[in-house]
Amino acid sequence: MRIYPIVLIVAFALSTVIGALSNTYFYLASIYYTEPYGSSAANFIVNMLSLIVNPLLLFIIFYSVGKRIETNMEFYSSILSLFLGNAIGLTFGHFVTIIVAQDLFHIYPYVVDGRTVLAVFASSLFPLSFFVGFSALALGYIIKKKQ
Repeated sequence: MRIYPIVLIVAFALSTVIGALSNTYFYLASIYYTEPYGSSAANFIVNMLSLIVNPLLLFIIFYSVGKRIETNMEFYSSILSLFLGNAIGLTFGHFVTIIVAQDLFHIYPYVVDGRTVLAVFASSLFPLSFFVGFSALALGYIIKKKQ
């Protein structure tokens, strides 16, 4: 089995955005705590962006990738690439959000060490975005095989 770079890169990019968006609530609450509706408006925007990226954009992209898969081995390799890109991207997005918050807003939620990285990586192994991407890949592959 080989790793497909396009699936890995797309999964990494979308998962980084998903991981960063999922961690912005803490920072938005600390920024807009003085305004009565500022936090609610910012959370609404983050929720809409999250909905657009996951599941809509994620499903559309991986459905089109699934329609281009030719053989079973390519399908299994695409799933492996999706899994790796998703797990690494969510972990990366999580820590990018923390680094940006520390630099811009001087908020230090916790110390980043080896155990923290391992815990975040372990929690990002099978998230919803993996199952959305997997379903889209499988659906595209099955529809192509039926045609």
